[in-house]
Amino acid sequence: MTVYCACWIIRGLHFRGGSTGVRFIGGHYITFETCTIYETGNNALIMNSGDCDAFVIRGNHIHHTGLSQAGPTEGEGIPPH
Repeated sequence: MTVYCACWIIRGLHFRGGSTGVRFIGGHYITFETCTIYETGNNALIMNSGDCDAFVIRGNHIHHTGLSQAGPTEGEGIPPH
């Protein structure tokens, strides 16, 4: 899933698979809470591809990341900026 938005609340959704579970290209004033991200090829949640500010990330369940068969991967929950 790729998202650019402003003033959104994303709550209680499940994201399964993909090379990255959720990728925010940009956005402002976003709350991402009580979601589950799992069985990703690499990282679970990325928001370092564009202008992302005023995000609230809380109460999410991230598990079984970094499952790529192509080679070694970090499989980070939320990679550093």
